[in-house]
Amino acid sequence: MKDLLKIKKIILLAGDALFLFASLPLTLFIAFGSELSFELFLEHLLPFSFLYLFVLVLFYINGLYDIRKFKSATSLFASIFILHGVAIILGIVFFYLATDVLSISPKTNLVLNLLTAAFMVWVWRAMFQRFLAGHLKINVAIAGVNEHAQELAHIINKHPHMGYNLAAFISTEPLFENIKIDSATKKIFADKNLAYNLKKYGIDTVIMAENPHLNPAIAQAFYECIPYKIQFLDLAQSYEMLTGRIPISYINQTWFLENINEQQKKLYDNTKRAEDILAASMLFLFSLPLWP
Repeated sequence: MKDLLKIKKIILLAGDALFLFASLPLTLFIAFGSELSFELFLEHLLPFSFLYLFVLVLFYINGLYDIRKFKSATSLFASIFILHGVAIILGIVFFYLATDVLSISPKTNLVLNLLTAAFMVWVWRAMFQRFLAGHLKINVAIAGVNEHAQELAHIINKHPHMGYNLAAFISTEPLFENIKIDSATKKIFADKNLAYNLKKYGIDTVIMAENPHLNPAIAQAFYECIPYKIQFLDLAQSYEMLTGRIPISYINQTWFLENINEQQKKLYDNTKRAEDILAASMLFLFSLPLWP
């Protein structure tokens, strides 16, 4: 699941960067027409590249690369155009202060470019969210039919754009047959045929909503799935990846012992420091014309 989220973020970032840079030659063609040359394009490329990089940083800060958060077309439109508006203000200041350094001083072209870029990115984002994100799916199964499992199933089914397809529920409970689930969702028992059924339905990720060690037979059934490279995730981990939250009722002392350790804290500190250095470097570059 984590790999899929990373892939989607990379695709989103690549698409944003592609359409931001694609907006520059389009803008120059509109502004200069037949007078447009390769030299003129190169003169604009470097300074506008800094603006595009700033836009991408704004996107990241404002959560536009959080795949778990679904935005309506209207909300997405507003977010993108507001952030490009901030970039326009920065661009005006940047080009005004760097007049003696740069060979260009765009005014109308700056506004035209960033508005064009905002529209192109919005169309790209809407298309990704509507079509591409939903097709990059993986089949998952939830092992257990408790309250948290049902809630997680509802989240997966309600947000198909996140790219997960609930293919099956897994249980050994006698009353499992009486539980009402979606007709497209299979019912699988944790028995000797578990590994075969998981591969049969193309399931490569199992979310554990119950502790399999409570029943030796269940534990054995899941153990036999290991050679088939089935990925196992606990419910809290999956819930957090999908919603960004941890169910309060799921948190206990065992959860903290398993998830809050010194190695994870060190990883968090190093990641946070890298982000701080990157943000400081970006602010330094954009404020560089002010230092004299």
